[in-house]
Amino acid sequence: MDILDDPYLFASDSPVDLGKAMAAVRREMPVYWDEVRQAWVVMRYADVDWALRNPQLFSNEIYDHAALLGTFSAMDGAAHAHHRRLFAPAFGPRAVAEYRVAVVEPVVERLVAGLRDRDTAELVAELCLPLPVEVIAPLLGLTAEYLEPCRLWVNQLVAWNMYRKDPAVGAVGRTAYDAVREHVRDIVERQAAAPQDNLLGRVVRAYQDAGVFDFDQMLIFAVGLVIGGFETTTWMTACALGALLLHPAALDEVRRDRSLLPAALEESMRWTPSFVGVLRSTTRAVTLSGVTIPAGADVVLCQASAHYDDEYFTAPEVFDIHRKPEHLLFAAGPHYCLGAPLARLEARTLVSRLLDELPGLRLVPGSEHPFVLGALGSAMHGPTALHVQWDRG
Repeated sequence: MDILDDPYLFASDSPVDLGKAMAAVRREMPVYWDEVRQAWVVMRYADVDWALRNPQLFSNEIYDHAALLGTFSAMDGAAHAHHRRLFAPAFGPRAVAEYRVAVVEPVVERLVAGLRDRDTAELVAELCLPLPVEVIAPLLGLTAEYLEPCRLWVNQLVAWNMYRKDPAVGAVGRTAYDAVREHVRDIVERQAAAPQDNLLGRVVRAYQDAGVFDFDQMLIFAVGLVIGGFETTTWMTACALGALLLHPAALDEVRRDRSLLPAALEESMRWTPSFVGVLRSTTRAVTLSGVTIPAGADVVLCQASAHYDDEYFTAPEVFDIHRKPEHLLFAAGPHYCLGAPLARLEARTLVSRLLDELPGLRLVPGSEHPFVLGALGSAMHGPTALHVQWDRG
């Protein structure tokens, strides 16, 4: 497999193979032109981190032409800062602590309870896929059943972001965007009339209190919340479980000492990144690693490559839960992911509960667990299946 042909077709029994393939490219071409996506690709950790922290040169406005059209994720500068301030309290420590008790822990308990009378399961389909839907639905004031049809649409929207210059992908993406927007219109209308004490209600109330509420804009923001609430958490959690299950000694350490779990999850985000990279556009010519990227160019900041950069990480192919967490999965700088605390909470709660309830949790010997870019029709990276067993009683 030539990673330059199309990295989104890469599949392997271990994420290390993807990391090594990208490392080989990075050593020869730390910045290169990608004919497939018609974009420049930035591979080194130092360059990716620097670009993420300098949105005045690497703009998020590239997203203002696809699935994130009109969201503050597609804004820069003062406009981005303004909207982020209004959203921030709904994702702050106090709010997330309330979501943990009211939503996340009950959802995890219900999902794991379905496994108690068994001794085998497939974790991706049975836990990782339903978890974010079950969590984000009540946070928006919806039921999981009502939100479930959005799963396919979100996959199509994320693909539209990554292949935004492909007319066929764009046509499907625009249709999916309209479908999600209409699907959530009713709940935005209800929240606008009487904001509830959930995530969407808090955001609506913040805009109303600031005197800047606009229904059409809030509808766009609601679509963004659906997109963010589905894909990231599903594959971050699947990758974390996959990394730990592939390393039984590390899993045993975490089982014995639960204080190691946060660091183990952070290392899993580096070792098994759930997506290849994020898009940016240059506002002027920029030189990175001796290569000049012209103004107005599309750029892929390749976090998956950065996470395996041996100029920055010692033995990056080694899964080390005692490593200092310095991954870029949630980006960096002004556009650092607002939803990161909630995503971490969901993954931490699920993994901890599994270790409590399923003694001796391990991969079924001989089972296949391919890590695929484009897993299960998404545009993400992760294991398509995790067949596990445990010791009953």
